[in-house]
Amino acid sequence: MKYIKIKNYLDFLIALLLASATLPILAIFALIIIIEDGPPFIIKQARIGKDRKTFILYKLRTMKKDIHLYAPKPVAEDKNITISGRFLRNSGLDELPQLFNVLKNEMSLIGPRPEMPFLAKEFKEAESKRFAVRPGITGLWQLSGKTNQPIRENIHYDLYYVEHSSFLLDLNILLKSIHFFIRNIFFEVLIIFKIALSLYV
Repeated sequence: MKYIKIKNYLDFLIALLLASATLPILAIFALIIIIEDGPPFIIKQARIGKDRKTFILYKLRTMKKDIHLYAPKPVAEDKNITISGRFLRNSGLDELPQLFNVLKNEMSLIGPRPEMPFLAKEFKEAESKRFAVRPGITGLWQLSGKTNQPIRENIHYDLYYVEHSSFLLDLNILLKSIHFFIRNIFFEVLIIFKIALSLYV
């Protein structure tokens, strides 16, 4: 119980620092999205959070603006993903606006991913234990390498986190998430560099 209170303070402080530091990046991608496909640059989706309370989740828009917000998760080759959206998705930068969800105490930096309402209705009693904690921007599922599969098919990651939540577990997830984040950005930039280089060769 004490750790949960400490975690709330840490979430707010770290999210505030990260939001301030990444605001210029957010502004740049907002401009790129608008130039490429017009406004809006942010999408808002209803999600289920702690104690099954509904909140509005923020993400940078990666799909064409006429696509339904609650359509099934697109595959990597989906033609409805914009050029900038592909980079944002692969790098994880599309999740940046969720720092504001953390500041609003709707999400945590680390926890189960927030599920869509119509999918959350299908959860059984045992699966619903994932709603005992605030959903997170990153977590065990994101590090599992199975994010191409529906969350419900990998519910054991969420249930394990709920049952074993601790400072050391959160620290481990956070450090690995930072490593994955930096690595993904590096590879995406490298791909762009190779494409740009091939155009001039």
